[in-house]
Amino acid sequence: MTRFSIAAYATQIHPLHYAKTWYFVSFAGYACMTPYLPLFYEKWGLTRTEIGAVNALKPLVSFVATPAWGWVADYTGKHNALFFWKTVSQGLGYCALGFFVPKHFTNVFVYIFFLETTCAATMTLADAATGTMCRRASSKNEKLWGGNTYGEIRLWGAVSWGFLFGPAMGAALTYLPATLANHAPFVVYPIFLAASAATTLGFDFTPFSEEFGDGDIGDAGLGGDGGDAGVDSPITSYESDDEDCALTTATVAPDPSAPGTGLKSKPVKSAESARANSTNSRGVGSKTWAVVSTPTNAATFFAFTLMSASMAVTDTYLFLWMEDSSIGASRLCMGVALGFTCVSEVVLFKNEARIKKHVSTEASIVLILFCYALRQWFYALLPWLSTLTPAGPWVVLPAQLLHGITFGLFWSVGTAFVQKIAPNGQTSSVMGVFGGLNAFGSFSGSVLGGAVFHTFGGGGLFGGIGCLNFALGCVAYQMLISNGKSGRGLRRVGSWREMKVGFARRSHSLKSLLGRSDGNGSSSNRGGWHAVASEDCDPRAVEMVGVGGGVGVT
Repeated sequence: MTRFSIAAYATQIHPLHYAKTWYFVSFAGYACMTPYLPLFYEKWGLTRTEIGAVNALKPLVSFVATPAWGWVADYTGKHNALFFWKTVSQGLGYCALGFFVPKHFTNVFVYIFFLETTCAATMTLADAATGTMCRRASSKNEKLWGGNTYGEIRLWGAVSWGFLFGPAMGAALTYLPATLANHAPFVVYPIFLAASAATTLGFDFTPFSEEFGDGDIGDAGLGGDGGDAGVDSPITSYESDDEDCALTTATVAPDPSAPGTGLKSKPVKSAESARANSTNSRGVGSKTWAVVSTPTNAATFFAFTLMSASMAVTDTYLFLWMEDSSIGASRLCMGVALGFTCVSEVVLFKNEARIKKHVSTEASIVLILFCYALRQWFYALLPWLSTLTPAGPWVVLPAQLLHGITFGLFWSVGTAFVQKIAPNGQTSSVMGVFGGLNAFGSFSGSVLGGAVFHTFGGGGLFGGIGCLNFALGCVAYQMLISNGKSGRGLRRVGSWREMKVGFARRSHSLKSLLGRSDGNGSSSNRGGWHAVASEDCDPRAVEMVGVGGGVGVT
């Protein structure tokens, strides 16, 4: 086959097939390396506190580097080139860690710092592009093999991680001779990442709304069948060029004209205006900040940060705890445990659309926190459970099924949330903020978890973090769901400017009522104004209705 024919064939492959391949091959490499690195660090002589410090480097660096690289990608438009370069660097970098870097804490710490600074934002670039490609495919009503929603694309990584290569590497580390086992992850990792790098060139980073004007800017590719992607309306997004009027609220409503989804956002600006807005004098950073800093969005990002801290504790210290003499799990058991995490994760990603159609962002946050509490309490009891049951250390497997909620639902709702609030052409930037805050949570979990593990052991660590998640779940329920039913929850809050407008409307309504009332305190119906609030007391739904003249002003 000639070079020309190969290139022509490559252009005929749908971009989402490149995404499926990227997730499958990349997570094959991650499964062979990431879960087992703490065990290698311990073998190299690092203490558990030092292991926590090294593992905290990646999220600490990513907290700054991920949003920065997202900004660079959007500013330069060189998304594919950056994506390719980062993937290659990541594969070669971790290969060198196993073969060439001296195995001392200082050397490993400094090396990981520079490596992660270079490789940050790989996952956020993949998720940003995949979400956009899914929305585009859904708007065209394309029926692709393997699905066209984010969950259906992302589950290829879950299958690769948990069903195939995670358990396979666990078996290899258990049964291979020590010489081969000590180098196996550092050999296969760059091979998988090299194959992954080739697929990055097929990703399509073209902003969806630039190609389709005022088309569906909802969650078509993320919700699949027209679900709400776990994000409640109204949606706060960037809209106006005016500095004092930078935010607007677009209400998602059913529209049969939106192909493949049944949802369409009400157009508030023309396609030309939207494109001009994406390239106006305001910088990428200021537009991104205008979206992520609204109270609703900031509160949601904060909840995601807390979940990332819990996930970091589990990812970093679970295998170290399972290897403790009080439990005595083999590395084969650890590999199979990885497989069990993906059983529920695959189910969730496959049914993502239906789940998010019925479960809101608020309910998802509460559910994730409570499931983290149950999962981590189970880990704290592992020494007792492993002796009480004939399964021994393998008793950990049922708890791994909660991973579908604690990670799968968390990541699915998080990426859908980013896609929904991101300004036109700046999905990578907002996804970078999401990744950066998750990195900060992971850093906090790794550092604090290491200190607690060193002082109180694995039982104290997982028992304590379980209690913390339970308490946070109760707080989240009260603030996001219980109060939300009466309009007092965080999800009812829009931008700061909208809050002031809502307050002003309510004040004006009250004055109108008092000024137009008769002597008995009843409101007048002769040409006056009175306030009509929506059932859930949303301040943006307050209307000033002219009863006598038949004129309504919203």
